Amino acid sequence: MKTIKKDGMELFHLRQTSEMYGYSIEWNSKESSVTLVYMGKMDGNMMKDDMMMKDDEMMEDNMMESGMKPAGETIKLWIGSKKIMVNGKQVNLNIAPIIDDGSTYVVETLITQYMKPAWAMK
Repeated sequence: MKTIKKDGMELFHLRQTSEMYGYSIEWNSKESSVTLVYMGKMDGNMMKDDMMMKDDEMMEDNMMESGMKPAGETIKLWIGSKKIMVNGKQVNLNIAPIIDDGSTYVVETLITQYMKPAWAMK
C-alpha cells in the first residue's frame, strides 16, 4: 500500500485503503471533501468469506455480519481539516487528510478506528 511521511507520521493512500476495505469513494471538488460509503465487500486478501466457509454453520448470520461491519459505514472528511464525520457524528483526527500528487492521504487512525471491520482488528 502506498504511503507518505508528514510531520514524522505515516499517511496512507485513501483510495487504495478504501477499496481494500470495501468502500466506495466520492470526491467533492467544491467542498474539497471525500465521502466513503461501506459497500459490504472486501477486496482480495481481506475477504473473510473464504476463512469462514467451514465455520459458517456454527456461527449465526447476524454474528457474522456484525463482526464484518466497520465502525464507520459512512465517513466524510475534508482536505486540510482534522474534523471528520463518522455515521453523522463529528470526530477529530490528529492529522488532517492531505493531497499529494493528486491523491488523498490519511492518518492510520482513520483506518484502524473507523474503516477496519471488527474481525480484522483481532
